[in-house]
Amino acid sequence: MGTKDWDSHRVLMETLYLKKDKSLKDVMDEMRSAHDFHASQAQYQRKFKDWGFRKYKKDPEWKAIIHHVKKRKREGKDSNVYIKGALIDPKKMRKETSRHDLPTLQNHNEAPSPKTNEDVYIHTPPKPPTPTMDYLLHKLPWLHFLSLIPPEVNPYPDLSAMASKLAISYSSITTLPSPRNIESSGEGKLQLLASCLASSSDDARLAPKTHQAIQMRQVHNHLRALLPEHVELPTTVGDSFGLIKLDESIQHLSLAIYLVSNNMLDQNRDCMIAYLDRLDNRGLLDAVLSVRIPTIQAFAEGLFQIAKQSMNMKVIKATIKAGVSPDIRSGEFDRTALQTAAFRDNIELVQLLLAAGADVNAPAAQEEGRTALQAAAEGGYFELVQLLLAAVQLLLAAGADVNAPAAQGEGRTALQAAAKGGHFEVVQILLATSADVNALPPEFRFGKTALQAAAARGHFQMVQLLLEAGADVNIAAGNDCGITALQGAAIGGYVGIALKLLEAGADANAPGSAIGGRTALEGAAEHGRTDMVKLLFNTGTYRGGLGDIEYKNALILARREGHEVIYNLIKDRFEESAQEDD
Repeated sequence: MGTKDWDSHRVLMETLYLKKDKSLKDVMDEMRSAHDFHASQAQYQRKFKDWGFRKYKKDPEWKAIIHHVKKRKREGKDSNVYIKGALIDPKKMRKETSRHDLPTLQNHNEAPSPKTNEDVYIHTPPKPPTPTMDYLLHKLPWLHFLSLIPPEVNPYPDLSAMASKLAISYSSITTLPSPRNIESSGEGKLQLLASCLASSSDDARLAPKTHQAIQMRQVHNHLRALLPEHVELPTTVGDSFGLIKLDESIQHLSLAIYLVSNNMLDQNRDCMIAYLDRLDNRGLLDAVLSVRIPTIQAFAEGLFQIAKQSMNMKVIKATIKAGVSPDIRSGEFDRTALQTAAFRDNIELVQLLLAAGADVNAPAAQEEGRTALQAAAEGGYFELVQLLLAAVQLLLAAGADVNAPAAQGEGRTALQAAAKGGHFEVVQILLATSADVNALPPEFRFGKTALQAAAARGHFQMVQLLLEAGADVNIAAGNDCGITALQGAAIGGYVGIALKLLEAGADANAPGSAIGGRTALEGAAEHGRTDMVKLLFNTGTYRGGLGDIEYKNALILARREGHEVIYNLIKDRFEESAQEDD
């Protein structure tokens, strides 16, 4: 008997053995006759031990439970008792009370209350819903979804039982769980769901080291903040009734669907993908997503957005099949899925999204955004250059706009992004598809043309390629801390690039940017580029430019940064220039 077979029947066995208080023999008989599940008594005992299904608690434990129940009764409170998340039947409680109860006088003794075990949760039963509550809740999308579940399975979560189970599972985690490291057993899935629930809580109520009894109450309170304690589900009539065929684990799944469809996962969102990934029935997700109602559509949309960030191909494919638009934007950078896939160089996902009709030319987000092509070009920082090239070629083949404008924040055209990163082969591809080599930089700080960016980064071969493609060597510096191509080379000390630019007609006297700018001489002096200063003088192209002010600025910058040799070079040149003018 495989682990999956056992896990798929765990909730049912727990219900029969603990909630309905059936004997092990009766459980085995029912599982065999009603569910064609065959296992030996020894196998049952071993598995129940692994799961922590302990039928009877010891006398001191029952006495502690009974003490608290009676104390609550004296305070006018009714009690539901949960052990390991299973509600104890009132008939069983009466039986255990008669067996383990303390004498009446001892019951009223004011001695300290005995502590109940960690897996025991006692609380007041929920009140039945009022007609007003039923009316208000009647048409909620999530309840409409629950009404499609076959009547033999109750899909509405027992919040008390779920709080108890999730708290017990969560308390076994020493740190927040990594979805990759959690086992695929029933307990592992509960830990993942508990982690998901924790990420829906604004004040991070669920901390693994919290005392378990306190944690149960905290989880329960959080669940009650999300959902009413008890609801009479609306009756669904027609062909849709019983459309979804699910087992007893539906209560956990229904909570997961509620969290996703109501956008309740702000932090550890990957836990939900991992939870669904570990469902025993791989066809279950497709079955749920096939239902075209608002809750499931919102669920599919939420799953798509989560899966987009984790690059989960299976879930992305399933949600697109369910009708989710591949062009939905989400996440910190407001990207489409195609932009995210291109940025991460995920060729397989790019292919999937393009086949699904994703807009290859979807505009970049306003702040620091990239189109898919711009993201792929900039993604050349990744080591797998060949995959990057494949991504760029794939996007171009699909009709990507090679000259899509840059975002107004810190955006760049595809060519500017690739040139800045020094991705030579990517630039070749873009130029071959008519990329605008002289596209102006966007109006943001440090904005650069492709040539300016390549020169400033010291990409000699790139500069040569761009010049051959017709790059204008004298496009003015951007307004805020911009540079001309020669100024960029001078600041970086790239003599070889500066020579190329000067040969191409670069203006050595071009003014600096209006905000934070430097002329070529000022930039070289400030950064201690001795040879660059000599080059600017020796070529004979530098004749003072703006006159005394520029020389003096260069002298001030050289002296301020401690470059005395350069200071003296400029001072000598300034004096020679002054004599020539005389």
